[in-house]
Amino acid sequence: MALPIEIGDGCWIGARTIILGGVRMGPGCVVGAGSVVTRNVPANVLVAGVPARVVRELVE
Repeated sequence: MALPIEIGDGCWIGARTIILGGVRMGPGCVVGAGSVVTRNVPANVLVAGVPARVVRELVE
């Protein structure tokens, strides 16, 4: 069964990023290129890597 992906307002998603089903991405988040997002992403953070993890918080 395919699960929906929720992407908040103002998110930036890098090229070749993979986002698994059921993941929620908070508003204002940035996903680094080539990342694999396996968990929910909080608002206003930069995530990167395989699997993606929070690298730093972003200023609103």
